[in-house]
Amino acid sequence: MDAKVSDVVITNYPTVLYLDSVKKAQKILEANSFVVVLKDSKYFGLLTHKDIALRKRVLSGDCVKERKFIRTDTDLLDGIETLFNNNIRALPCIDSLNSFRGVFTIENSLLFLCSNMESINPQKKGDSLHEISHFTNNPLQIIFSALNILNTTGQLSEQQQIVVREAEAAAQDLHRMISSVFLKYFSQL
Repeated sequence: MDAKVSDVVITNYPTVLYLDSVKKAQKILEANSFVVVLKDSKYFGLLTHKDIALRKRVLSGDCVKERKFIRTDTDLLDGIETLFNNNIRALPCIDSLNSFRGVFTIENSLLFLCSNMESINPQKKGDSLHEISHFTNNPLQIIFSALNILNTTGQLSEQQQIVVREAEAAAQDLHRMISSVFLKYFSQL
């Protein structure tokens, strides 16, 4: 496959500037798991709820922790492997000039791969998607159960509650992403 990471990036992902207030970043984080921080039009890092809670600063750039990114010219399959090996769902994507170009996600990658499976035998395609569904949904159910148990103990500190909420949100996002991919492509078999 000749596809590159740049073929599947989300180009209109929300950003804040290094000198923007944390409040502005928090507003974006209401609908996103992270926000990209730019400095001088270049990628500076990304910001999560956890970063803000741990650092308690006024400016977005002061809360940023150094984060990985991926280059636009990376082969798509290598990019997917990077996400899986680092146990993450998304990475900011930058070009050779370190300019932010979008966000590379597992969801868009799977949608792209599935849509390019047209030439594969439908039975093999269905078998592959069923296996992927099984091996992703079962661990997710365990995660949901464990997080539910943590939530019901009533013994978590405020910081621990934030981490549990982030984990729940990430698990829900992943579940929605997997479900949308499988609904779209299983229905075509």
